[in-house]
Amino acid sequence: MKKNLVFAVVLSALVAESKPLRIVQLDLARQMETTTFVSNYIDVVASFGYNALELYLEGRVGTRTFSLPAGERYSADEMKGLVAHAGEKGMIVIPVVSFLGHAEHFFKYPGLESLSESREGRYRIGSGQSTFCHSVAGAIPFFERYIADLCEIFTGPYFHAGFDEAWNSGLCSLCAPKEKKDELFTEEVMNIHRILKKHGKRMMMWDDFFGFHPKALDRMPRDIVMMHWNYGDISSRGARFNFAGRLREDSLAKYASMGFDAIPCSWHSPDNIRSFVQYARRNKTFGYLQTQWEDLIPNFHGGSLPGVLAVSLSLDDPAAAQADDAFSRAVSRLMPSLSDLEADAAVRLLEASDDRLALEVLERSALARSLGEVAENPFCERAYLDDILCRARLAVARAELRRAERILGDPRRTDEDVAAARRVLAPLPTMSRVLRVKARSVSLRPAPPTSTSKKYSATASRCWTDLWRASLEQW
Repeated sequence: MKKNLVFAVVLSALVAESKPLRIVQLDLARQMETTTFVSNYIDVVASFGYNALELYLEGRVGTRTFSLPAGERYSADEMKGLVAHAGEKGMIVIPVVSFLGHAEHFFKYPGLESLSESREGRYRIGSGQSTFCHSVAGAIPFFERYIADLCEIFTGPYFHAGFDEAWNSGLCSLCAPKEKKDELFTEEVMNIHRILKKHGKRMMMWDDFFGFHPKALDRMPRDIVMMHWNYGDISSRGARFNFAGRLREDSLAKYASMGFDAIPCSWHSPDNIRSFVQYARRNKTFGYLQTQWEDLIPNFHGGSLPGVLAVSLSLDDPAAAQADDAFSRAVSRLMPSLSDLEADAAVRLLEASDDRLALEVLERSALARSLGEVAENPFCERAYLDDILCRARLAVARAELRRAERILGDPRRTDEDVAAARRVLAPLPTMSRVLRVKARSVSLRPAPPTSTSKKYSATASRCWTDLWRASLEQW
């Protein structure tokens, strides 16, 4: 049995290297899921044609070198099981562990604070405990040990080392002089590249910080895979690129001319997916990554699956991408019980989740009315629709809160204005009952939701109920 699993993992890695990578990402750093859920998710996305699963982990994997407390980590054996299962489905698993920014997990508890860039009290954003210092003694040995642990678990050929959004980098007394010479970012990347290469891994990294360090790009080893992300509509010329505010350039063509392999990365927005898939098809790429992020509110994965499937359909069929019908085809495939009108409403909610007319159409559908009997399996059409509806209800709640806040925040407001704001806010506690348990069930699901719409009815909007109360109390 064990030999068969090893063979499956090796075979999947060989197959993945022989054709472009088609990757979907799960954000387990911000929103943990059970390994049962992830395993079932692998089954679904493998059926969509994906050959790689990227697990965004940060410090979630516990090893002999570093481990979060029980309940906040995955064990090495749990991750090995997922890697083996993915291999059986013809997929490889690519870990994402950030070794510059997004290091909050490593500094959450005492023990590694001496490796923090903000250990001297200097930081730009947040609490400061988010960024590794590569110059302090002990940092490189820690990276070497933890990476060695991870490479024993994740047996595929690729390792994604992050390097995005490192806002507090270059501030300590050891790093600041290198930052002034624009040498620090190059050194940090090279540190991790050297370690990964020693373990036979090909390094991947986000490319956004080259907007701040353009000279560093020339110094990069050409075997690094550039993960080129942008989460807006990139079809218009002159658009600003990510955080550095530079005018958009043809990054994929630039990377190809410099000898880099590159992978375009989109998010859940249909406009972003359509424009990025079309951009990717005009260039020679190493693959494609469809990301999923927790995005400050619970990520209802069933509501993301139409976008995940639409990407794969668009990559397989250029006509689908050009005709903008990939989302319609994805919705029809995932929720065949919906009528044409209802499927169109679902697509509109994926386009604009606060489309109230589309929400009303879907809430009246026979499939929605059956949600009181939702199956325990979260990967079925009723569960997909439930996730889309919950996302939409959250979006409507946010829009109503913003509307009320504009009214209440106007210093010229009258008693009539306050009464109007109260009328806007009044439905939110009722809406919250449809949401609260749903969100709690998503995070660290003890099992697939057992469920009725009543079970899904109390969680996602505890936060909205609190905001509703706070808004009224404030005024």
